[in-house]
Amino acid sequence: MSDKLASVREIPYSEVEGYLPPVEPFDWDGEFPDVLICALGFEDRTRAIVGRLAQTVDPSKSKHPLAVYCEYQTNNEDNAANRGPLLALLNVAYERSVSVTADDPASLRARMLDELSQVATSSAKPISVMVDISAAAGSLILTLCAVLTEFSATHRMRLRVAYAEAGSYEPSKDAYEVNGEQLVLKACSSGDASSLHEFGVAEVEINELYPGSPQEGREELIIALPAYRTERLSRCLRRVSSEPILPIGDHVHWILGEPPANELAFRLEFQKRVITRLLVGESEAVSSGKALTSENMSVTSTLHYQQTTRRIVEIVDAHLGHTLSLVHMGSKMQGLGAGLALAVRSEVTVCYARPTRFNPKLYSCGIGPMWQVDFSDFGVVVDMLRTVGRLQMTTAVETVRSGLPAQ
Repeated sequence: MSDKLASVREIPYSEVEGYLPPVEPFDWDGEFPDVLICALGFEDRTRAIVGRLAQTVDPSKSKHPLAVYCEYQTNNEDNAANRGPLLALLNVAYERSVSVTADDPASLRARMLDELSQVATSSAKPISVMVDISAAAGSLILTLCAVLTEFSATHRMRLRVAYAEAGSYEPSKDAYEVNGEQLVLKACSSGDASSLHEFGVAEVEINELYPGSPQEGREELIIALPAYRTERLSRCLRRVSSEPILPIGDHVHWILGEPPANELAFRLEFQKRVITRLLVGESEAVSSGKALTSENMSVTSTLHYQQTTRRIVEIVDAHLGHTLSLVHMGSKMQGLGAGLALAVRSEVTVCYARPTRFNPKLYSCGIGPMWQVDFSDFGVVVDMLRTVGRLQMTTAVETVRSGLPAQ
């Protein structure tokens, strides 16, 4: 007689993280995607990836189906300087180049799903998509992640994410070492045309592709991935809190960004100082209990997106029953990581804010290292991530009993 002893276990994140492909140097193999998606921005790196692709076009071969470039309302005149050169590069390799709005998630979703479906219908093989996030804002990256996750549920899709770093970022290490405290103070103040990176707040909205599951009466937790200015961040934190008088810092978990390059390591220290100043105000003494601690702060790589995916999933799973929100203003690759986490933890509400204006002269310049992430079947990756935390029943032991009296 045989006995089968079953056990029930919860699937841990460690069992599926191997499905997340690594970040690798951008090594263009000449295999053009059916659909190329990019953003029209003002930075030098806007055309870096597209330019690399255009250099390898074989004019004797047919063009590829579709290029999509996302346009912003903010800094429209600055961005326009890159429009002609970007379109010229896209038109070298693609039959059609279409513009979509980057600032309206619902409109972008509808247009992108329609365009992707048309390409997929006309292809006998799984569709291939490349998203160049070099000039993409954090809100756009999350919106594209939602759209591509939805599309991959019904279509097999190879997804490649390409990313060009800037050659240099503001502030420089030298400027920070000389004027660090002044930079921190300015980062926490209302901005103007001379502010680092950006100034003002044009609007604060909930991304309708990430409505979450807010419920009255629940404890709140906000997951915040900050940048280096606090004006938009503060507005978002107040927007998603049900208690307007809630002090900034209560019920917030901060995910800061750590650059992998040694020469940029100071940026993590800068970010910590900015957020600490936001929490404790001008007081030098951290006596209010609002300082950054191991309980309310995590650090993930600004490049290796997998760390951010894992940390957000862990935080969400540790706060079941809470009303959960996310504010992302971190790095672009942290945005990719957040988008993957949100694809499998839909109870999180996403809030975003557009600045009144970015300051191109105090933002970045040049083109730095280029990177890529290759999801050979994006839908499979999402499905595997969704198994994290599920209960799984397995047969653990089988024994044989003999010599028992007949029944």
